[in-house]
Amino acid sequence: MSQYGQNEMNLNESKVMPMRNNLEKHAYYVRTADQSTLSGTLKPWGAGLLTNPASVTDMHALAKEILAHDPGAFFAGIQEA
Repeated sequence: MSQYGQNEMNLNESKVMPMRNNLEKHAYYVRTADQSTLSGTLKPWGAGLLTNPASVTDMHALAKEILAHDPGAFFAGIQEA
């Protein structure tokens, strides 16, 4: 038994789990001067827009596209209460 007890986790035996960013969906707050790449039902929210729920994978792809034209764009995931 180690100095930490029987429940010690051996990280050398742990396995890497694949990331699945396409499973979780939530709304995002987006602020950009180039709103032409945004589609769907968007709700104005302060200086930006609130998107419909989107997966992390989809939003990262959209962010890459928007940031190519608007480096000052801002994106934030919104946790649902």
